[in-house]
Amino acid sequence: MGRLDDIARLTVTRLRGKAEDDSVLRPEGITFLASGFWVQLGEGHRAYCTNRHNVDPSLKKGGLRLTQLEIEARHADGKTTTFHRVQNLEAALWSHQSADCAILIDPQLEHLPLGACCFPLPEDWIATQAHFEKLQLADEAFFVGFPGFGGRMWFDEAAILPIARNSTLASIPSVPFTNAEIRTSDTLMVAGLSFTGSSGSIVVNRAKGIAPGGDIRDPAHVPAFAIGVMSGHFSEPSPQQPTALRHGGLSYLTRSTSLHELFQTARAAGFRHSDL
Repeated sequence: MGRLDDIARLTVTRLRGKAEDDSVLRPEGITFLASGFWVQLGEGHRAYCTNRHNVDPSLKKGGLRLTQLEIEARHADGKTTTFHRVQNLEAALWSHQSADCAILIDPQLEHLPLGACCFPLPEDWIATQAHFEKLQLADEAFFVGFPGFGGRMWFDEAAILPIARNSTLASIPSVPFTNAEIRTSDTLMVAGLSFTGSSGSIVVNRAKGIAPGGDIRDPAHVPAFAIGVMSGHFSEPSPQQPTALRHGGLSYLTRSTSLHELFQTARAAGFRHSDL
């Protein structure tokens, strides 16, 4: 799947949004941070992938509406990063109807510096249902993103680099997970700790077996693919613990099959919304 350090540096980035409250309880609006990652589509278009709740904050709290979205870009020096407003938000945004994922096709970033670095994953590195059929319960996976809590950053603040966290597939991967606590579709449960800011993190299964080469043919080999977008976690109420630590140890991702559905929806429409 490529060198993971490069994917962390150049594929996974932060997004920053501003949401306003229609009830005017917070007239100044609220600002939030989340994660996302770039994918290169076959036709040459680029898609920035994240959660639907990151671009439609009303899903988590009614009355909120997104008024501004920015994506972070890494400069040519490889160290400096800056946020840039998406100028064509309405035209670029495609949201899944039932799953918690969204994509921005060819987002136009304001004042993007010359030589800004980006390594989008090829579309065929995004897992399809056929790949989920090869995965099993208790297989290992990891997710890469920018967690934090209460304004504190839990990642590399000097170079603005994401961190990776291990997890274990806790539900059968080939079958979408259904639970009354999760209001969106096409999810997969993992045993792992995701927190605020992890939303939109890329989730990758860990490769198994021996990769093909020479005379080697390992029937147990399963390659690493991007299997989804980290979406949320179960909390365990405990007044004796700080809010940040009230975690049930279970998180859930939106399977990449829903990303492929969005890619196909945009492709069928010629990557243009009909009402624009």
